Amino acid sequence: MLSAGYRERTARNVADSDGTLIIYAGVLAGGTRETLARCVEFAKSYAAIDLSSISIERAIDLAEQFVSNHQLCVLNVAGPRASEWSEGYSHAYEIVSGLLRRLSGQMTGTGYSA
Repeated sequence: MLSAGYRERTARNVADSDGTLIIYAGVLAGGTRETLARCVEFAKSYAAIDLSSISIERAIDLAEQFVSNHQLCVLNVAGPRASEWSEGYSHAYEIVSGLLRRLSGQMTGTGYSA
């Protein structure tokens, strides 16, 4: 989808995943709000984590609960672009890395690898 716009890419990412983790701070806007709308439209599981009100460690807890409760294999991770939230990438990296570390310990012998 190299030539597709962000709406088409967003729709495809939501449709092709088992669930979506939305990481943001304060207000859902632009493409991040579009992602939430697509999750609702496609009846896909999602968790929206507002980092303006919780710690990274708590966000990892919530992400782990979301993945485990919905038995997700393919996770779409979404959030504001760097121009809208400069800390977003590093926060998302911390959350996803922490989530993978936790899940890799739980999934030993199940065929999954992290």
